[in-house]
Amino acid sequence: MPTKFLILNYHRLIGTAACQHHSFDVQFDQFKLQIARLKQLNIHFVSLEKPLYSQTHLNIALTFDDGTLSDLKYAMPFLLEQGIPASFFISPHAPDLEMEWNQVREISNAGFTIGSHGLTHKSLAAIGTEERFYEMSESRKILEQEISKPVSLFAFPYGHYNSACLFAAKLAGYTAVFTTRFDYNAVSDGYIFHRWSVKHHTSIREFDNVLNSRSLTVLSKKTRSAASYVVSKIKSQGFKEGFGKLNTGNI
Repeated sequence: MPTKFLILNYHRLIGTAACQHHSFDVQFDQFKLQIARLKQLNIHFVSLEKPLYSQTHLNIALTFDDGTLSDLKYAMPFLLEQGIPASFFISPHAPDLEMEWNQVREISNAGFTIGSHGLTHKSLAAIGTEERFYEMSESRKILEQEISKPVSLFAFPYGHYNSACLFAAKLAGYTAVFTTRFDYNAVSDGYIFHRWSVKHHTSIREFDNVLNSRSLTVLSKKTRSAASYVVSKIKSQGFKEGFGKLNTGNI
């Protein structure tokens, strides 16, 4: 059977000359070192839009949230050079969205996946039913109009979600949703996928430890129970579409 599936989540990549940084800002040189480490370990990079998993290697996917200009300046050209797929989650009407639509289209046309991050980057668990659905459905509509491609993936702003958010995401037509909960994912059909947010202070040693399952924060029984309940509620509504296929060959 396959080992495990880990999704790495990034926000802004910054140059070494940056005077200030946020905790979610990762230096570009550090990012390149992390990618080099992944390649050294011979992991299998997965596209979240059309996932094909390896049975014999660690499966890794890369995501970038918020649509910062560093996606275009640093991430896209480097990933193209390395031949690595990635997904970029955009909030079309976020107050701090940095990219113009022609830049979003450039990333999409380069072969990367564009997903929704909500319309205005609000915490969807804290708003009403109608507004929540509008945030999800309208963001998808705008993104699809702008890039002329289907948008089927959704990343929860701030990682906040509950059963109502999952229900709204399904009604809005998303085939998979992504959290910022720190956990590995089973390589199997599913709807909710967890991600590890790589931060400014993440050392290469910690990076290695996570890849080797030595530094993973274990969810409490209460949290796991709540997650299982949410999944069971989604399944009880008949939402049984799968996500991804298993690659049975050696990579």
